[in-house]
Amino acid sequence: MNLQTLPLQTRRMIAVGLLAVAVAIGASVIWWFASSFVFDLDQRAAAAQERVSRLNSMAGSMSQWRAAWARLERDPRLAVDMYPPSSDAQAQAAVQASAQRVFSRAGATVRSVQTLDVVQEGPVRRVAVRIAVTGTSNQINRALEAISDARPVLMISTGGIQTMGDARRPVSGETLAPNLQATFDIYAFARNG
Repeated sequence: MNLQTLPLQTRRMIAVGLLAVAVAIGASVIWWFASSFVFDLDQRAAAAQERVSRLNSMAGSMSQWRAAWARLERDPRLAVDMYPPSSDAQAQAAVQASAQRVFSRAGATVRSVQTLDVVQEGPVRRVAVRIAVTGTSNQINRALEAISDARPVLMISTGGIQTMGDARRPVSGETLAPNLQATFDIYAFARNG
């Protein structure tokens, strides 16, 4: 079939039809790429949020700390689980420095740190800070793992993680990773002086 021999109006209709098919195929390919990328971002954020929830449930149990306190009273060598006796301000500064160090070593960017009220809990004080950070899911996960290994012990009482819109940055080569922003309330115990 020779298109040149067809009337002009027929050729235009065929061209418009082919253009519509090409646009539909292009739109479906773009939609597939965009939806798979958004789904990947949601999966990474959900995995990080699940880890925070798991850490929250582990850290929230006062019975664990009562048992730790009983072990401390039996064996003073276990004092590494708590900050030494000091003023409230010194204890808050120590917890703040530890929390910042954990996130910085993991590669996350610390945006702000706010001290929270010191709470007297029997023979110890609960010292807390709220820290806001940004980073990739890998950086935030590394920091959360480091928090569970920190000495004196750091714990997360609450936390939230969300993606930062369409913000992406290269991780290695051409691979892109989403930037996440997270806020955590991190606390530790300090012995009374």
